[in-house]
Amino acid sequence: MDVELPPFVRDTATRFGAGVPYALKVLAGQLADDPDMGRPSNLPGILTVTVDGDLFEDCPALAVGYIREPDRIEIRYVNPISFVESAEPAESVEPVADAQEQEQQDEGSADPATDAVTVREVADAWQRITGWLQRNAPDSYGALRSGAGPAAIAALEGDLGIRIPVELHVLWLLTAGDDGAKGGGCLPGNRALMTLETLLRNSLRG
Repeated sequence: MDVELPPFVRDTATRFGAGVPYALKVLAGQLADDPDMGRPSNLPGILTVTVDGDLFEDCPALAVGYIREPDRIEIRYVNPISFVESAEPAESVEPVADAQEQEQQDEGSADPATDAVTVREVADAWQRITGWLQRNAPDSYGALRSGAGPAAIAALEGDLGIRIPVELHVLWLLTAGDDGAKGGGCLPGNRALMTLETLLRNSLRG
């Protein structure tokens, strides 16, 4: 079983600690032996597995999302598990996910196959964007935040009282916004990606 780690994921992972690449290498070996070791996530087609940071030097606890296909595995995102998220009881997150699943079933609009394609398309598009930024706008590339954890996104959904579209969910797993660089962001017109905190603050204000 081949385990692939796309360049944009590898590059993002190096920001989290010098020991992260080695931890991912070890994880890749484990996934090759046991492709189904992860558990289903809120995103169709994505399995998640955690890495215990205490086992590796200069490596935080990690949440790793991957796609499993018959002959290959592709790691799609790597996010540190913050102290708050790792200490938060799972029960506080699960009701949000359960509500989402029930809503999808009630509406009859959930299509796991279509959503799985969407996950891949968004991740592939983001890889092209970050690759261009890295080559042509390194300051803007450096201002991108790392991805938000699944628990943070679930908490935001609970605060907003809505289900986040799968496209935006995937994007936030890849990056939680843009801090801006020299007065400009990574989007056309020097606009910055809104952070989750800003989105919540603006929504509550409105």
